[in-house]
Amino acid sequence: MRSLHVPTTNEQKEFDDQVASITKIMIDSLNEAELSKDLILDKKDPRGIDKFEAFLDSRGFPNTKMIEFFRSLQLLRSSGVAHRKGDNYEKVKRFFGMCNGDLSIVFEKIFIKCIWTLNYLEKHFLSP
Repeated sequence: MRSLHVPTTNEQKEFDDQVASITKIMIDSLNEAELSKDLILDKKDPRGIDKFEAFLDSRGFPNTKMIEFFRSLQLLRSSGVAHRKGDNYEKVKRFFGMCNGDLSIVFEKIFIKCIWTLNYLEKHFLSP
């Protein structure tokens, strides 16, 4: 994604575009087939984040906050970008501290949390 960046304005459209981009990278790009290998899944037809959560659980990885963040990011995109903004959007705004904040600062915090998450996963799964 060459277009991913911290918004330079406080415009809702630019924020929504960047939320869509980062969600594609962090959630939509999960390799579900690879995550499912050797897993016994509880839910019928689990998808994306559910498979990721099951994968982390199967490896004893503490993930509660990470999964909450992923689900909130997905909700931010689905309730704010992909659909009309409603009650779910109001809830997720509070999670990300958007109620009184500059959207570019909010996105910067989301971006930093994504980088932190990737670094944390790398240290856990790729470190000797």
